[in-house]
Amino acid sequence: MPSTQSLLYARSLPDPPPLHLPTQTLSLSLHGSAPPTYISLPAKTKSTISLSFSPDGRHILTSHGDHTLKLTSCHQWSDPERSPICTLSGHPRTPWTVKFHPVDSTLAASGCLGHLVKVWRLPPAGEPFCEDSFRVNQSVIGISLHPTKPVLIAGAAGTVTARDYEVKRSRSIAFPHDRQIRACVFSGEHH
Repeated sequence: MPSTQSLLYARSLPDPPPLHLPTQTLSLSLHGSAPPTYISLPAKTKSTISLSFSPDGRHILTSHGDHTLKLTSCHQWSDPERSPICTLSGHPRTPWTVKFHPVDSTLAASGCLGHLVKVWRLPPAGEPFCEDSFRVNQSVIGISLHPTKPVLIAGAAGTVTARDYEVKRSRSIAFPHDRQIRACVFSGEHH
């Protein structure tokens, strides 16, 4: 199986070679010292694009090519018969980025190729729901939630949009260059 580094290098070449990856994934133990194992993915799984672990280490949220997000318990990860706790829908196109809040395991955000950002509330009991959603000018590539304030940032093309998801107000800043924004992260100095 190729390493992540070799895959990224191959993807950066002018004429990248075709990739033939197995329909398996590596399961790493988050709690304990169990060795990593390969497990088969369910046949109905459609390309996983992005993933995020909850800050308490109990859940993983993944985005998929069928325009959905899936919340799965990390304790079920080694069970090949596992099924998601829930499936979140509502993106018009593939969610390209998904992030849990850095402190609050009941809050996550996702952004899709259809220019839509959603903020999700994932209560421990009860149904998950979309707390806020808004459109940006291009496909959303990067997203980050502030650890202490109800603010997220979303990167789309050459624009970063900051959003207060409690009062549902946004402000966009366009950067004067021709490079695409690839990631958004809050700096540790300004918490």
